[in-house]
Amino acid sequence: MKQRLSVALVIVMLLAALIPTAFTNLLSADYRLMGDVNNDGVVNIKDILQMREVIFGIRELYDDDYFTSADLNFDGKISIEDILIVRDIIFGEEPPPWPLSETPQTEEPTPEPPIEEVPISFWPLAEDFEPGEVESRVDDIGGGNTTGKYSCGLNIYKDCATLSFSYLAGSPCYEARLETVIRKGDTLFVNIAIAPTGLSCAQVLTTIFAQAEVSKDDVVGITSIVANVKTVQP
Repeated sequence: MKQRLSVALVIVMLLAALIPTAFTNLLSADYRLMGDVNNDGVVNIKDILQMREVIFGIRELYDDDYFTSADLNFDGKISIEDILIVRDIIFGEEPPPWPLSETPQTEEPTPEPPIEEVPISFWPLAEDFEPGEVESRVDDIGGGNTTGKYSCGLNIYKDCATLSFSYLAGSPCYEARLETVIRKGDTLFVNIAIAPTGLSCAQVLTTIFAQAEVSKDDVVGITSIVANVKTVQP
């Protein structure tokens, strides 16, 4: 290995002596000349000597740009093949400029898929419905429209689940009905319609209810519930 390097070095030095000036390329602020290992703006015998020291372990190239300038066959190492390429550059083969720094290729973030809206089936509670003790409950308590205040809850039992809705209303009397129940991720959206019955209430304020049963499997993992209450004509 050392003998090959020495022979190549002697040949290059002899040929370089026959040339008045070595191949020179002025550097811009953005590009490095390939083969210009010592970064002096010229590819000449000095770069070959420095590459020889790197091959024999006398010198290390710490800077990636310097290493790139010396690794001319792009095999990830500095070798005799690279020295021979520098020899060709010295004798007239102009290499392509090499960027000092490459613009990092940033991957476009993968957009998260939209959360699917899943309609949830519900049905009236049976007359003999006895679910037992509530295991967990998720509530939405807030202001309704101008008529009153509401409370909507999801009740999880051992074997089933129910939706309950209560509404504090004034005169005239109102009735409530569940219209749609939609699951979006871990949130349940409940659309409820409030309609006046046309009857007068004996009390100034009355509480109206709406209840329904849903499949427990359909509401597993629900952590929040949003009620949308609207007043409609009967």
